[in-house]
This record gives sequence, structure tokens and C-alpha cells, in this order.
Amino acid sequence: MMECKSWKFHSPMIERSAVMAKSKAQQALEFFREQAKRCADGRDLHNAFFGIGGKVGQLFPTRAERETFWLTPEFAEIDRIRDSFDSKPKRAKSHKSGSNRLGKA
Repeated sequence: MMECKSWKFHSPMIERSAVMAKSKAQQALEFFREQAKRCADGRDLHNAFFGIGGKVGQLFPTRAERETFWLTPEFAEIDRIRDSFDSKPKRAKSHKSGSNRLGKA
């Protein structure tokens, strides 16, 4: 088999980019774990991570970076945590004196 010595395949810039992406992926996983402890429901967790101004956009501002992130083991772990978080029982919301949103009993 012929070995490719082309700069396209052995660029130090590509290797540095992969290391940086891994570091960002680890930061994303750490942030997600912390938010999963704090958020009351899956919607809040989703918005903090994926929403406008969320961590994903901060760490991975370009589409290419996000697509690379989706393929990391860290994102697989985030997906697993998200699935388990969504299956948790919902916290009951208290209402004053049994009234509904419109204030009627």
C-alpha cells in the first residue's frame, strides 16, 4: 500500500484543530453535566446548551465545528445524559389553593 505524504493529510494545523476541538468538546460535556444538575426540566437544559446564546454556539460558532462536535464521544455522552434526563419524572408545580392558571377552582 502506498503511503500518502501530502500536506493535506499530515498538516500540523489539522492536528492542532482536532486537539482544540477535543478540548472544546470536553468543555461542552462539563457544562452540560453541570446544567443537568441545575435545570428543572429538559427544555431548560436544551435551551442552555443548544438555544440562542447557548454553550454550543459559543464553543462551536461555525457549522463545520458543530458537525465535527456531533461526532465526538463527548457528544455521545451528552446525548445519553439528555435521554436519561428527559426520562426523569417531572417535578410537580404547586398551585395556590388548587386553582388553575385562570384563577378558577
